[in-house]
Amino acid sequence: MRRALHPLFVMLASLKHQEVARLVANLKKENQILRDRLPKRIVTTPEERRTLQKAGRIIGSKLRVICFHSRVDTAPSL
Repeated sequence: MRRALHPLFVMLASLKHQEVARLVANLKKENQILRDRLPKRIVTTPEERRTLQKAGRIIGSKLRVICFHSRVDTAPSL
């Protein structure tokens, strides 16, 4: 019985993966459009930087570069 259901589970997982891939592609395009509308530099508050750090840590090491750029101690003094 388990072997009979395995191909079905593989197919469902594949469909879910394709759906997620399409969503990610759409979000990338949307982000690019929105980024093009932004000024060259965005000044954030210390609280915003801390929020970005926490979110980056939760997501994991793949976003380490973003977390580095949003660290509080790298912000220029105003």
